[in-house]
Amino acid sequence: MFAIVDIETTGGNPMYAGITEICAIITDGNKVVQVYETLLKPGYPIPRNITALTGISQAMTDNAPVFAEIAAQLHHLLHDKIFVAHNVNFDLGFIQNEFSKAGFSFHPPKLCTVKLCRKAFPGRCSYSLGNICSELGIVIQNRHRAGGDAFATGEMFHKCLNQLGHAEVLKMAKSTQRKIAVPPALNEDEINNLPDAAGVYFFKGQKGEILYTGKANNIQKRVRQHFDVKRGKTALQLERIHKIDYQLCGNELLSLLTEAHVIHTHWPEWNVSGKHVGSRYAIYRFPTQSGYLRLQTEKFRKGSLSGIPFPRFRDAKQTLSRMLHEHDICPVLARNCGQCHVRGCYCETLTEESLATHNKRVEEAIMSLQEHKNRILVKGEGRKTGEKAVILIENGAVAGWGFTEEHRPEKELVSCIEPKPDIPETRAIIAGFLRQAKSENKNPYQIISLN
Repeated sequence: MFAIVDIETTGGNPMYAGITEICAIITDGNKVVQVYETLLKPGYPIPRNITALTGISQAMTDNAPVFAEIAAQLHHLLHDKIFVAHNVNFDLGFIQNEFSKAGFSFHPPKLCTVKLCRKAFPGRCSYSLGNICSELGIVIQNRHRAGGDAFATGEMFHKCLNQLGHAEVLKMAKSTQRKIAVPPALNEDEINNLPDAAGVYFFKGQKGEILYTGKANNIQKRVRQHFDVKRGKTALQLERIHKIDYQLCGNELLSLLTEAHVIHTHWPEWNVSGKHVGSRYAIYRFPTQSGYLRLQTEKFRKGSLSGIPFPRFRDAKQTLSRMLHEHDICPVLARNCGQCHVRGCYCETLTEESLATHNKRVEEAIMSLQEHKNRILVKGEGRKTGEKAVILIENGAVAGWGFTEEHRPEKELVSCIEPKPDIPETRAIIAGFLRQAKSENKNPYQIISLN
């Protein structure tokens, strides 16, 4: 049995967009036996350009169910079918992400009708849905709606079946699970039962010691990548793994922080990069003999909490260049590099006035990067429906995190926080997150000031 699926979404990335409509057509290859179609409340604003393209407005989805409400019914319908779609990875990626958030594992064999059409009808100018349907004489009713596109894809699929035959089409169905080398002390069912959700995972030795920890947006998928037969762990490493544990986090940010905390606390043997603070960088400011403040990027000084931390040198360098530009700071005085080509720059006359101007601009630039200091809460997706993860930040340091009910009043959120030690790695992670959140128009996290 085949499931011809089409979805409409608020954007192109399943981590930052939601499904507004879904249609699934079940066929045995000869005739349609069932149709499932519904609008969905996406959980994200629907951009105007998406409404213009699909005709689906925010008001149309306000009273629609959220995906979690239809997840059990839809999973029952799709789980034992071959998943078919035009550009299949797009539709499958969104649906797998939604199933994961609802607590369902979903890894069906898949077929892409783009590849099917290339094989069945070679030499066409374009294999986009609109163009290939036009070439094959298929009329799309209600274009850019899930039902209209799904029925057109279904008609196209049946033409491919007639052209190639069932046996050839079935050969093209690809498993969404890669072949893995399972550690001798485990069985594949233990890996298959890992959640398709965000969190951290642990490879443990015979005595329960943590050999390795990693973060993932999809724990099961990431663990399977470690055991990929082509580029996974060595046979000696596989023999040492006796157990796989995990800890759900609900979102990528908390997964990163938890991973850093576990590495700092347990110092796992196979984790290398996360152990070295020297791999982090920072922007430092210091006065010269003449009193002018200078800005410099360098390796993070172990034990220092005075610099502005960055996970990569490129991030620190780009941020410093942006600071100089946005705050009109003379690069000659700030970095002692090159020549100043700005006519009338305050560096032309090194006076008390230019000293005051320069140092004020440097301090303002530093403050602009530290505007999220003092006490703030970051609220993100939790481990299950109806739950939120909450991270407490105090003066640039991660003070702790916890989980709470989705609609709990803001004044009560701090009570769910479990304290965590202040370490340079989590400072660097949260500083990078806050800088990125400031520059992004769309952000799946809510930032709440407690000042």
